This record gives sequence, C-alpha cells and structure tokens, in this order.
Amino acid sequence: MDITGHFLSVWHGIVRGPTEFKTDAVVLEPLDERGDGAIRGCARSEMDALRANGFSYELVPGISSALAAPLRAGFPLTDVEIGKHFLVCSAHDPSSIDFAAFKGVDTCVFLMAGRSVDAICEGLARGAGKDGSTRVAVVRDACGLNEAVWRGTIDSIQS
Repeated sequence: MDITGHFLSVWHGIVRGPTEFKTDAVVLEPLDERGDGAIRGCARSEMDALRANGFSYELVPGISSALAAPLRAGFPLTDVEIGKHFLVCSAHDPSSIDFAAFKGVDTCVFLMAGRSVDAICEGLARGAGKDGSTRVAVVRDACGLNEAVWRGTIDSIQS
C-alpha cells in the first residue's frame, strides 16, 4: 500500500453514525485533514495506541501551523525591526489563557482560535494592555483548499 501523503491517526472515543460504538482505531488519513498531534495535545495517546496495536512508529518533526500559517499569509513571526519574539498559545478555551503573560510580546499566535477571536481580542486589550490599533491577522485553513486570511486591528477584526 502506498501511504505517501498520508499519516496514521489514532482515534479514541465514540464513533457517531448510523450506530454508535466505542473504538480505539488506527486510521490512515490524508495529511491535509488534521494538524500536528504534538500541538493538539494527543501525541502521547496516539503513540500509546500505535504500540498497543503492534505498530512501530517514528516521530518525524515537521513544520507547525504556528509557523507555516503566518508565512503563508505573508508575514514572518519575527522581524529585526518590528518583532523580536513571539508566543504561541492554544485558544480553544480562551477563559484559561493568562493574557497578562502577553503584555511584552511582539507577536502573539493563537491556535484553534476560530470561534474565540472576540474573546482573544478582548483579553489582549484588557489583560495584556494591547492598544485597539494593534494589527491582527486571522488565518483559516492555511495552505488548504478553504484558506482565508483576514487582516485588521484588535478593534476592527472582532465580529
């Protein structure tokens, strides 16, 4: 079987469909379907499930969407003149983010932020003291078929 352009993904939990059943399945998926398991927080469970199912594996470092999406949208995360450092944070639960930690950070990267843009902008303004005119870019599905980039400011990008 040719698996070029695919990766093994391990699913745990309930499969929903005509019937529901509990599973620990090893699935071959196209590379563009899911992000980096190490970033999504499921690498350990995927490695454990592969071992439990008798698969040997090798972890191959790749390029995280945290780095690729901004470059694809036309801007680097650091720049000699305007941005010397960046911080990456998961944003699927914005209520758990310590926005004060972003106060002196030039470039803030929030992953899985699609439904949380308003909360993130508010957190950056209130918790990190970022000005409403601070530039913002939202990148969806970087390098994918539905890629979209929105640019604005903390004040203008909110829905």
